[in-house]
Amino acid sequence: MKAMTRILKSSTDSVGMTDPLEGVYVLQDSRGYLDKYLMFWKEGGSYTSDLNKAERFTREAAERKMNCRGTDIPWELSFLKGVSRPTVDMQLLRHLSEQGQGKLVLQVPNVFSGNAIHFVTNRTGETSPDLTKARLFERDVRLVDLEGFPSGVIPRSLDSMESLAFMTVNKFSVDRKHCITPQKPNKLSLKM
Repeated sequence: MKAMTRILKSSTDSVGMTDPLEGVYVLQDSRGYLDKYLMFWKEGGSYTSDLNKAERFTREAAERKMNCRGTDIPWELSFLKGVSRPTVDMQLLRHLSEQGQGKLVLQVPNVFSGNAIHFVTNRTGETSPDLTKARLFERDVRLVDLEGFPSGVIPRSLDSMESLAFMTVNKFSVDRKHCITPQKPNKLSLKM
């Protein structure tokens, strides 16, 4: 999972270096979700569940936006990167090149979380849209070896899935105590 390592890798390569994502914020639009994924302001307009496409803000700019519209929730990007997971949008499969080498993962047909496809994680029928949880198979896996898995599974090249993967944040993996919240007005300053 070299590409996943690259996607998930911390931005600090040396001891003592600070994370360049620290102090960088993204805005969640809390009015809705894509299935169970947070939606963010997208660079250039609109919204996205892809954390990598979310517009970046300074803390001050994020707080201004939040104070203008209470449904915008500023999250520090370094925190969200730590809880984000790689998923593959079903709409990207039409661009799929199965030329990859190495390991395979098994896609479960017609099972989605939002637009994210699901992968087999074990023999008990558990599935997940999180590519890092997908069970890996050798390229020469035989159909008889797949008995007990959900019917109709689709072998996919891990390399291909990694090339299509993007980072999402599950709404159950975050706690609002980690985001910026609006400041309550100081009662003393309101008196005249």
